[in-house]
Amino acid sequence: MLRLIFHYLASENRRPPAHTPRPASPQWSILTVRSLDISSHIPKPIVEMDAEDSPWKDVPPRENSNPNTPKALDADESAPPTNSKASQPSTPSASSAPRSPSGRGPRTLRKVGVQPTRLEAVDDTLGPLGPLGENASQPEDPPLPPLKEQSLPIRNAGQAPTPSDPQMSGSTMADSTGGDDLDLVASRVRFPPPVQPPSSGAESMRRQTQPSVSIEQAAKPSFDITVGDPHKVGDLTSSHIVYQVRTKTTSKAYKQPEFAVSRRYRDFLWLYNSLHNNNPGIVVPPPPEKQAVGRFDTNFVESRRAALERMLNKTAAHPMLQHDGDLKIFLESDAFNMDVKYREHKEPGLGESKGMLSSIGFGSSGGGKFIEHDDWFHDRKVYLDALENQLKALLKAIDTVVSQRKALAEAAGDFSASLHALATVELSVSLSTPLEGLSDLQLRIRELYDRQAQQDVLTLGITVDEYIRLISSIKTAFSQRQKAFHSWRSAESELAKRKSTQEKVLRSGKTQQDRLNQLQADVGDGERRCHQARLLFEDMGRLMRAELERFEREKVEDFKSGVETFLEGAVEAQKELIELWETFLMQLDADEDGEPFFKPAVVPTPPIPTSASGDTRQPQSSDLQQNDHPDTTAATVGGKAGHLYKLDTTTLLTKDKNNGKRCEAAYGPALAGVFLRVPSTPPDFSSQTLVRTGIQLGVLAFIVLIFIFVLDNRYSVLPKTIHSHLPTHHPGLVLTDITVVTCSTLNLLSSCRLDPDKWHRVEKDLYLSSGWVNRAYVHVERKREAELKEGDRIVLDVRIGRLDPATSEKNQGAERWESRPAGIWLLRTSKRHASDSERAVTAVDVLFGVDAVEPRLGWEIKDQPLRLGSSSPDIPEPRLSIRHGPAAKFQKPVPRVRKDGKFKIMQVADLHLSTGIGTCRDPEPAGHNGGKCDADVRTLEFVGSALDLEKPDLVVLTGDQVNGETAPDAQSAVFKFAELFVHRKTPYATILGNHDDEGSLDRPALMSLTQSLPYSLSEAGPVPVDGVGNYAIDILARGTSTHSAITLYLLDTHGYSPDEAHFKGYDWLKKSQIDWFRETSKALKQSASHKEYTHLHMDMAFIHIPLPEFREVGKIVEGTGRLLENPTAPGFNSGFMQALVQEDVMAVSCGHDHVNDYCALEKVEGSSGSSSSGHAGHKEKGKGGLWMCYGGGAGFGGYGGYGGYHRRVRMWEFDTNEARLTTWKRVEYGETEKRVDEVVVVEGGKVVG
Repeated sequence: MLRLIFHYLASENRRPPAHTPRPASPQWSILTVRSLDISSHIPKPIVEMDAEDSPWKDVPPRENSNPNTPKALDADESAPPTNSKASQPSTPSASSAPRSPSGRGPRTLRKVGVQPTRLEAVDDTLGPLGPLGENASQPEDPPLPPLKEQSLPIRNAGQAPTPSDPQMSGSTMADSTGGDDLDLVASRVRFPPPVQPPSSGAESMRRQTQPSVSIEQAAKPSFDITVGDPHKVGDLTSSHIVYQVRTKTTSKAYKQPEFAVSRRYRDFLWLYNSLHNNNPGIVVPPPPEKQAVGRFDTNFVESRRAALERMLNKTAAHPMLQHDGDLKIFLESDAFNMDVKYREHKEPGLGESKGMLSSIGFGSSGGGKFIEHDDWFHDRKVYLDALENQLKALLKAIDTVVSQRKALAEAAGDFSASLHALATVELSVSLSTPLEGLSDLQLRIRELYDRQAQQDVLTLGITVDEYIRLISSIKTAFSQRQKAFHSWRSAESELAKRKSTQEKVLRSGKTQQDRLNQLQADVGDGERRCHQARLLFEDMGRLMRAELERFEREKVEDFKSGVETFLEGAVEAQKELIELWETFLMQLDADEDGEPFFKPAVVPTPPIPTSASGDTRQPQSSDLQQNDHPDTTAATVGGKAGHLYKLDTTTLLTKDKNNGKRCEAAYGPALAGVFLRVPSTPPDFSSQTLVRTGIQLGVLAFIVLIFIFVLDNRYSVLPKTIHSHLPTHHPGLVLTDITVVTCSTLNLLSSCRLDPDKWHRVEKDLYLSSGWVNRAYVHVERKREAELKEGDRIVLDVRIGRLDPATSEKNQGAERWESRPAGIWLLRTSKRHASDSERAVTAVDVLFGVDAVEPRLGWEIKDQPLRLGSSSPDIPEPRLSIRHGPAAKFQKPVPRVRKDGKFKIMQVADLHLSTGIGTCRDPEPAGHNGGKCDADVRTLEFVGSALDLEKPDLVVLTGDQVNGETAPDAQSAVFKFAELFVHRKTPYATILGNHDDEGSLDRPALMSLTQSLPYSLSEAGPVPVDGVGNYAIDILARGTSTHSAITLYLLDTHGYSPDEAHFKGYDWLKKSQIDWFRETSKALKQSASHKEYTHLHMDMAFIHIPLPEFREVGKIVEGTGRLLENPTAPGFNSGFMQALVQEDVMAVSCGHDHVNDYCALEKVEGSSGSSSSGHAGHKEKGKGGLWMCYGGGAGFGGYGGYGGYHRRVRMWEFDTNEARLTTWKRVEYGETEKRVDEVVVVEGGKVVG
């Protein structure tokens, strides 16, 4: 707030400076800063502050504790007139005296007294060019230091200032009160040090090179915080870890310089949330994430302890957070819980930031969608998202490395146990001893791997995890800035309302002075709030810029330190591992020679005689008896015969060429000419040597294969016949280029199709054929790996936007982003191995709408739309969806009864989804959500909440998923409902309605698309049968059984009547479909999966358009739903209901009529004819009848509005234990937690009603 006041006063008082006398000679000048009194310009309510405002309680009153010391003088009182050229310096004020804790007085109102500031020109004979003029040999005295520095110790200070200093003139002081000087004071510039007289010798050089520390840095408190002694406290239900937080600080705000408190994890969370609330816009170092499982594991506790310690030290090092009162409470309070409760219930004092923020509505939520207009913040958001994804990928890789190290440690432990067991049963000591030694070695290797895994987590892993959490904290700061923006807009809106009310009262002409006074006060209050909100938003923007710059600096330092520590640990671990193996191998060699393990004796070379001329004589044959081998010398050392090797200065380990024995010698400059003894034994072809050699050859072959495999993966060095069979080979197409081509119907020369031999066009007009004259299509260039040429570049990534991604993303390497039309940016590479990389883009598709989603595995939809520039806002925006790597393979799920013997089906009818968010038809209630209703958004939210509530085992969509007339791209609409189920991993099956194929896709294409999606059980059905989507689903019994417990039949009811003259309305089920149903039912009943099922088998059917029997009102069962519209069944009855009854189908459910949700019962006496020839389950069950139910409309894109009808879905639950079938409904509004119209329709395998 003071910063804003300073800037305001600077703008008000900025005027041309008065004349300042220049020095007589052209010498270097220094501006000496005095103090400036601005107290007369500051309003009284702001000047008079309560010392309670400082949470540190270490800011003493500005009045001097000595009553005899005068207060700070005003600008016109600071220099009593003595003469026209010189003035006596004023007495130092109380504010310039040293602050001492002992000088603290009672908390009283204090006045902010600021000293006058003088800017004056001082001759500097020590300028960068040295002494100038005639006075070069006569150095002058240094100028008087600023008044503020007289009470502070000054390093390398010159002589003390005198009162008769001619530099201090009254005119100079008056000239120094301009607006520019206010900016200097406001920004707290660093004052120049006093000028020193020239000196000579080493002492002068030492003083000039001595580093200086600013007053701000010297006064900044230091913190050293350690978090340690984690121990578990509490009982079984309330156990938690408590840490000891020990603090060492130089801050005078704390009672003691060193203290310790105990804190638990939730206390750290409280500190983090409090700091965020107290300091909007500040990036608060976050605590580690909460973990429910394994929170008492030793490694986890240690990593959490280290993360909490880093959090506290970073918080205390922050220049603003270290002054927060909540941090002081956290670090120092012994009664922490009581202090927290007291602080939460305490009303914020006058002038505190919390009160001001709440007064302008900062804490309130709401506001519309925030659109970032600042390119700098937009680019940072994009950069932070990309950085977060990369860091998460890096953390996942580190976790993989740590897991592999732990697995290696476990494998080494198992290997050690096996070797130890083998050594205990081995009778031969010569074999059991090495085995036992190898077992001990594996134990040490296991400890090494465990230690290295923990080091990886505590060095690089904890840094990556910390910055992932820091990015979340930055996003929280971004969210706070958005709230500040909404508060500003809300204040502006409220101010406009108050001004409008004031104008209405003024125009009315009525005399309402009290009313006008109140309105005038309200307008003034609104202007104040609006001004405060705007200043807060702007200040938060400036603050966040500085915070993000600080984040970047610290990120580089932390990652550099973390990577260096990680690499040093890895190198040390490898050195230790090599040392362990070499020690073990030398021990084996010593044991084989029958000698204890020690370093071989070193025989120094006899002194070489020197001739009188100074030449060195070489050893003669008489000195040493040479052996047959030219490099060895026969000798006897310690009474044992052997060979002597002569070593050069760089040899550490040598081997005898005859028997391969290892020798060791100390390394040093005296090693030249040293001979080592190696026992001369015959070559050893023992089983141990053979086994060792075989293992070495196997390991070598394995390493060579891995090397060739990696080399081929990167550079494709193997022949095509071998390379194409490797698992990393991608046999499909890869993209080498992407572009957008726009054409116009007015331009006869323009074409929307490029060379078809080179380019493949995605057959979707980006304007959805809604443009008046424009058309646009995405074209891709794709090739197989064998077709790639030398100049081809493979697309690795695609981005959409107006800015080059390289400007906001780091670590792009030598690759550069290439621009394409419609805001497309491509990252391409010419490396050969990229075609087999998972990064290679292999497919591109176009989806439409701001709510477009991508349910296909391995696909990614871009968050930014293509930038067409001239598209209408009514046209759903096009978005690119790309696939990296080969197409993902998935298996269709096999529906199975749950362990409790139940199976739940959700029937979703008539979604009527559009391309884009769609338009609501007959929403109920009409005023829900303020009257705002986006059809597809509300529909999908309802179905998603029902899925989360019921958690069905299967979802059956009974037609009209797509609202054809509002779906120019039916694929986008299909993907929206599919993503609901793919996200929840719920199997689903679909049939088509009469509106599905009225969009861009026909019925075969729609069913083929749905059939290809994950978790879809949809099938197109046999070709000779009429319609698309006639199929059966067998639901297997619980456990691992392969027997069928339930069979579902799904049939296509087509669209509109083919014979409108005789049978108006809708189409009917054809004879080929009924015949297929009968044949399929009989075949299933005769199959082993049905016959061997020991419980009662149950069957059900789903269709879209109701059967003609649905019209019979007398068959409607009360309490099952309502009849709100006349059933629109076909005019021709093909007899499908009789086929259902004869084949023991117990229920059939449909959609089509949105506001009907009743059930009707067709009662039939006697037994089923087909069941007599069926399996036992079918024989036991009588016919009973057939239930015919409506599902009820679920989508807001279709009609509704009959009698306050709420959208709904129908549930079906099979209980195979009791052969029971129950049905109920879930509604979108009203009694959403209640099972509506629940009824049992089958009991004990018989239809009941």
